[in-house]
Amino acid sequence: MFKRQNLYVLILGLVLIWPGIAVADRAEDKRLDDLSLSYEVWLGGLHVFSFDTQFERNKNKYDIRMDAKTDGFVGKVYPYQMQVSASGRDRDSDIQPKNFRMAYQAPGKETDRAMVYRGDSWKPRKGVENNRFEPPKFATDGTLDPASAALAIIEVLGQQDGCQGTIQVFDGKRRYDLTMTPQGDSELNKSKYGIYAGPTTKCQIKFTRGDGFPNDSSFGDRFPSEVTVWLAPVLDGLPDIPVRFQAKSLFGAAIIHLVKAEATGTTTAQGM
Repeated sequence: MFKRQNLYVLILGLVLIWPGIAVADRAEDKRLDDLSLSYEVWLGGLHVFSFDTQFERNKNKYDIRMDAKTDGFVGKVYPYQMQVSASGRDRDSDIQPKNFRMAYQAPGKETDRAMVYRGDSWKPRKGVENNRFEPPKFATDGTLDPASAALAIIEVLGQQDGCQGTIQVFDGKRRYDLTMTPQGDSELNKSKYGIYAGPTTKCQIKFTRGDGFPNDSSFGDRFPSEVTVWLAPVLDGLPDIPVRFQAKSLFGAAIIHLVKAEATGTTTAQGM
């Protein structure tokens, strides 16, 4: 139960982190070649995960990569690594996914799921050894992978009445919706865990399960139904990026803190 709970919290957090990555790229039409964000995940008071996300853009093409691993005591008793990559095109707010891949390695188990978007649906990606992705029976037409869905969320956050709307997501196994609701402004107090303290904008994102999830009635208690994200101006001259996420879990509060931010042509933020 422990590993599944952490995995789901991490995946949901990642979906919400990617919007900040791409928003920064669109600041005042300024082109960024490289942006890196590092986060730490705390669950019930324990540091359980760390992950680094790198975003690269070349004209209207985007590439995203994330590397995550268990840390601290958890990392010693349960070594776990996860890699996520995605690419596609963003043409005038028309998000066009191309590739998505998610792989993880855990004691006694390895999984690699790779898929490509062709026409209006997802298909297995060829040339990937041990690719476990198979098109599910339920429809995946019109859905976005988690990273591309995040880019779609950006378009909402960038509007005057941001943090509204619903995005349909398919991660290679499960279908779910992400619905955004504004929560107003908030002051984030100084913390030894994150690099930012000060004024923020809050956004609540509700998770609605679709096809592909277990029928186990207790699953809903293990998977957070909503996440609150705080966004703030961390990098000089760029829009707000996510600095904190929080969700409820069986093991207490699951909190993700931004611990490092770097972007080409901007000031590096490692502590505030």
